[in-house]
Amino acid sequence: MPGTYLYELPEGAGAVRLNLDALDRMLVDIMRGFGAVPKRGAEVGGILLGTVENGSGRVICVEDYVLVPIQYGRGPSYLLSVNDIGEFEKALARVRVEGKWKPVGFFRSHTRDGAGLTEEDRQFCAEYFPGPDDIVLLVRPYATRVSTAGFLARREGELPLGAPAVEFPFRRRDLEPGGGEEPIVRGEGRRPRRQREVEPEERARMARGPVEERWTAPAEMAVTALTPEIPLAREASRLEWLRAPVWLLLVLILLGGVLGFEATEWILPPGMPGPGVFRLPLSAKGEGGDVRLSWDRNTPAVYYGLSGSVTIEDGGWQRTILLTPEQLRSGALVYRRQTDKVHFRMEIASQDGTTVARTVDWTR
Repeated sequence: MPGTYLYELPEGAGAVRLNLDALDRMLVDIMRGFGAVPKRGAEVGGILLGTVENGSGRVICVEDYVLVPIQYGRGPSYLLSVNDIGEFEKALARVRVEGKWKPVGFFRSHTRDGAGLTEEDRQFCAEYFPGPDDIVLLVRPYATRVSTAGFLARREGELPLGAPAVEFPFRRRDLEPGGGEEPIVRGEGRRPRRQREVEPEERARMARGPVEERWTAPAEMAVTALTPEIPLAREASRLEWLRAPVWLLLVLILLGGVLGFEATEWILPPGMPGPGVFRLPLSAKGEGGDVRLSWDRNTPAVYYGLSGSVTIEDGGWQRTILLTPEQLRSGALVYRRQTDKVHFRMEIASQDGTTVARTVDWTR
């Protein structure tokens, strides 16, 4: 059916048909929560709405959802307090009476340690989504690659704990016909993801490797040697008495430049980036299956930066991540690597229009 994605539940338990318009809107809400809390991100959750078709096989149709905010009194996880429970019950009662679709399950994003559904989730669903056709959707958001998701359905009256058996890329273009991702199967026999097609120009650029950064002086700074040579014999006597003062003058000029540079670092008024804006220490360190990209958030380039970006090349995969000033000043980004070699390029735009760029490679 156009505009939907059919997810086969394991062990012949039927299927779920997910409306891709609802997916688009849900992903926006999930990523908004994910970006609200540094490092981990805040989880969001709510009610799945739709219908159940019991023809030749059970098909649960997820047509819409209701986002139910909480107060996060127990941290960034979607764990409901007493006040949150009251609001959730009101939202559930409202959609049962007024909604076009009926509740068919529960959803939440998953940013905590550990995989999938917890015992507390299962007790919550037993209380508010006890029907045999009620399902759970878990979405794991990522900052540097496509988010993944999976459905859980009851087996012998109980929702299974842990991660969904089969996950899929939670992005519309990967789920429509001709999309770019295969379902991710957990456990034995995991199928590799389909690699995106690499354009000939990009393949040639990647074969050449990272391009070294070069700075080209503006045309007005170019100097051309137009002064004719002076015969040494004729000018030797005239220059003899100038040698000592010239060397002394050069030393004084050099000393004055060094002192002036250091003084600028100290006496510039607040809001002026200064010469240090061009410094941007960048490093990449492996942490298990992740690579942590770090930069000095106290340098003027970062402190006065208006915006930034990090371009990641990992095998045949490339993506550019836009950074807000707040994300710039966090000083780090964690990336779940796909291969044993990752290339990072960071660019920061400052207040005066200057762009600072640095690259770093991580190799296992």
